[in-house]
Amino acid sequence: FKGYLSKDLGMLDGMIFGFLWSAKRHGVKVPDDMLQKAEKCIQGILSGGGLSYGTGRGGGDPTGGRGGFAMLGLAFAEQTQHKLWKTYLPLFERVIPNMNKGTHVGAFHALGLTLGCRMAGQPTYSKLTKKWLDHYIDKQDAEGGFYIGDDEGSGGEKGLLYSNYGSTAAFALMILLQDENVPVPKKPEPPPKPEKKKK
Repeated sequence: FKGYLSKDLGMLDGMIFGFLWSAKRHGVKVPDDMLQKAEKCIQGILSGGGLSYGTGRGGGDPTGGRGGFAMLGLAFAEQTQHKLWKTYLPLFERVIPNMNKGTHVGAFHALGLTLGCRMAGQPTYSKLTKKWLDHYIDKQDAEGGFYIGDDEGSGGEKGLLYSNYGSTAAFALMILLQDENVPVPKKPEPPPKPEKKKK
């Protein structure tokens, strides 16, 4: 966001890390050194409490939102033995009560936690919906929107995006993913092999 001094590097790192693994699994030629740099960065900010806000291991991930995006890429790439995956599976359930404590753009935290709880399994996801569905339905505004997050005077989603569309989208996804028939990440098909050129 132009002119916004506070940047959640842990959130960005998680998104980029997940994207690189997804791209590689799709057959995109991701340079090894690029993936190694992303891995080194993730390991540098990952602790038992999840991905930190900035460049060190301090603080962890109070909402669990930073890990959800990284886990999407790891799930698709079948990298479920990764340290980040193993760290976040038990973490999601513990941080469910903190979903509304995501600062700056709380929608990212709510979206990441929703996706992560879905990947963690139905029991964890049911705890998420039991905690938050009725709470936010009661707070629905006249236009059907919701606002999730704790901005602490930093402007937040409304100050940066001038709306609550991000929070509303995150909450809508939470509602949709209640359906157990909605697919969860499964073993993907291998990428197509390049055709050999005819001589």
